[in-house]
Amino acid sequence: MALSIVGSSGIVVGADIAPEMLEAARVRLASQTFRPAAADGQALPFGDDSFDAVICQLGLQFFPDPALGLLEFRRVLRPGSRAAVCVHSTPDRTPMWSVLAETLSRFLP
Repeated sequence: MALSIVGSSGIVVGADIAPEMLEAARVRLASQTFRPAAADGQALPFGDDSFDAVICQLGLQFFPDPALGLLEFRRVLRPGSRAAVCVHSTPDRTPMWSVLAETLSRFLP
């Protein structure tokens, strides 16, 4: 959805800690305006005030320190920009996601 909003005049950076997820997104999206970036959401490799928006869908609840992730989102946003975060809850309050996170953590960094 973000690609259609920025059109050809902007770029969408997809950040994920798992390179495999980024490759799947790159193949699926196949857009010149999509840039995958392997990154830890708690230590984003982008400068301050770099983005017009941050969208985090179903990721923040898996951060070891979600508050640190939110601080990073704020740091990379330009003044007056917005962040949107979608979470189910903490992993201990959503058993299905806890099982998924535990299983994935065995295979991913």
